[in-house]
Amino acid sequence: MSEPMERTSVEINDTTLTLAQSENVTELKRNIVGALSDGGGFVDLTVVGNRIASVLFTIHTAVTITTSTVEFDSRDDGDSEAPFGFGTIDLN
Repeated sequence: MSEPMERTSVEINDTTLTLAQSENVTELKRNIVGALSDGGGFVDLTVVGNRIASVLFTIHTAVTITTSTVEFDSRDDGDSEAPFGFGTIDLN
């Protein structure tokens, strides 16, 4: 059995993105607030699978950040040059 780790998810409007374990949540929060202070803007998030999601944050964007304990996944190292898994992210 592998070691547990904290997994962070960001719900943006009605879409949930699960962050790569290397994603710095404190920095992400600062980047979101900074985008909103500028009247809105794109913020890049590294998500599970080592993929980059660019999300447009505006004053109309609802964001909830949660954490949970999951099993450690050594592939999930935040290296966007080595993505894994399948599928796409749909923010519609």
